[in-house]
Amino acid sequence: MLPRSDNGKGLLRDIRVPRIYRTLALSEYAEGLPSIKVWVNPPRALLGEFDTLQSVVLKDAITVRRRHRRLADRIRGLWHRKVALPRATQAIVAWYARLWSPDGVEEFDEQEVVEFADRLWSEDPELWAHMTMGTWQLIKSHRDDAKKNWETASSR
Repeated sequence: MLPRSDNGKGLLRDIRVPRIYRTLALSEYAEGLPSIKVWVNPPRALLGEFDTLQSVVLKDAITVRRRHRRLADRIRGLWHRKVALPRATQAIVAWYARLWSPDGVEEFDEQEVVEFADRLWSEDPELWAHMTMGTWQLIKSHRDDAKKNWETASSR
């Protein structure tokens, strides 16, 4: 057992985990687009919120499918006319606003991201897919790097 020092009392309690950001270059999708910062070490609770929201969206999709045999045709029709994002989907979009930052200091405004996603819904849905998949890839990459660092340190 290590001796305790009054100097170190409360040290661990005072440590604050910093937000770690990585750059998502939207220019990889299309030249001229800016980069955004992605918070790659969000707490488990925040990631759990995404799972919950996703469950709601999937449940809604199953309900719609039961009502509409030709769901693919219905969705295709939504892409070709201006339709607002479904409410549950808006909640997921707002969730992404909490992970994205223009500069790694401030978050984007949730309403701004919802309006942006709503616009992409009709103009360029693949850009939205690029942003969301890129976000998850950066989070996974950060976790994999942290795991590799831990494994390397423990093998010494």
